[in-house]
Amino acid sequence: MSSIYKKGRDGYYYYQAYVFNKDSGKKDKRIFHSLGTKDQKKALRYKKKYDDRYDRVKKVSGSFMKILKFVLFIFILVIILIFKTYFVEKTDDSVPMNTSIKNPSIKKNIDQSQQHNINGLLVKNDVPDDKFIESKSEVNVKKEKIVPEYVVRRSEILSDVFNQCKIYATVNHNLSNDQLKLVCESIKKSNHKFSSIIICLYSNNEIGINQANGTQSNLGTFKEENSWLVLYTFNPVEGEFFDSSPNGYTTNN
Repeated sequence: MSSIYKKGRDGYYYYQAYVFNKDSGKKDKRIFHSLGTKDQKKALRYKKKYDDRYDRVKKVSGSFMKILKFVLFIFILVIILIFKTYFVEKTDDSVPMNTSIKNPSIKKNIDQSQQHNINGLLVKNDVPDDKFIESKSEVNVKKEKIVPEYVVRRSEILSDVFNQCKIYATVNHNLSNDQLKLVCESIKKSNHKFSSIIICLYSNNEIGINQANGTQSNLGTFKEENSWLVLYTFNPVEGEFFDSSPNGYTTNN
C-alpha cells in the first residue's frame, strides 16, 4: 500500500509506503522518499517507479524464502533417510527371524544294563553318569560316553574287614585304553559298596574266558599273556590305578 502526498510548507510531493517489519512481524514499517517535484503528474510517475521497485524486492524476498524452505525440507528428508538406513534397518537386521529356535541335541538311547548274580555278588553294567560336551558347527551337542559290553565271569570277596573284592571280566580285545578304562569304572560303580576293588579284564575268547574263570592251567604262553588286557585297582588311600600291560603280574587264579 503506497501513496503520495504534498507538503504544504514547501509544495513538494513525497512518496510513502508500508512494508513488512521483521521486528513486529507485521506490515507496519513506513518508508518515504522525496519526489523532488511539485508537479502531480511527475509525482505519480515517480510513485509508479517506487512501487515497481518495492514489488521486485518483495518478489525476490518471497522467492528467496521459498528456496530456503525447499532446501530446508530436502535437508530434513535426507537426514531422515540416513537415520532409517543406518540405524533403523541395521537394528531390524540384528533381530533373529525366528527367536524360538533351540539348540539341537543328540541323545542316544542306550539300553546295555545287564545284571549278573555270580557267587552272590551283584554286578551291573551301567552307563556312567558323567558326560562331556563338544562343539560342532557352533552348536553344543551333548554326547554320552558309551561303555563297551563286558561279561563278569567271576568275583571274589578278599576281605570282609577291609571291604575288598576282586572281579574278573571279559571284553572285546580290540578296545582302546579309554574304552577299557570305561569298563573298569562301570564295574567299580556297580560295586560301590566295596571301598577297595581289583578288576582284571581278559579277551573274550576261549583262553581269556578260561583265565577269567580260573580254569586255565597252562599259564605263561604267548596267547595267555596277550589275553590279559587290564589290571585296575582302586582304594581310598592310593586312589585309582590302571595298567593296560599287566603281564608282569600274577592273577593268583
